[in-house]
Amino acid sequence: MPSRREARLRHATYYLASLKQANELYKQGREKLEEGLTLFDLESDSINAAQAWTERYTKDEQVASLCTAMPT
Repeated sequence: MPSRREARLRHATYYLASLKQANELYKQGREKLEEGLTLFDLESDSINAAQAWTERYTKDEQVASLCTAMPT
């Protein structure tokens, strides 16, 4: 069983990828724009939780790298 830190790290990594995917779809425009917005809407609570966690633990180098990779 993973540690709490490892589980949170996996969560943040997954939702960072989800956020990046939503952002890329949005930037493509047209029908992909709506798909990107829908993905973001579906995942926004988890994305926000992951981002808040990474902001709290920036002294951890691995977590800090995720925090800085979050699109703004």
